Amino acid sequence: MKSDGHIHLEPKIDEIFSDPIFLAVLKRDGLTIDDVVQVIETYKQNRCGKPN
Repeated sequence: MKSDGHIHLEPKIDEIFSDPIFLAVLKRDGLTIDDVVQVIETYKQNRCGKPN
């Protein structure tokens, strides 16, 4: 992706959450965007404080 003169290799999270294929996979698996957000938040909490 390219915007504002920079190359972005990964899509922004809001782009992922609006992607029809991503949404179809979530629905197939019985998940919601809130489920994904919770996983991301849990990861951030667990990652915080751990050395690299």
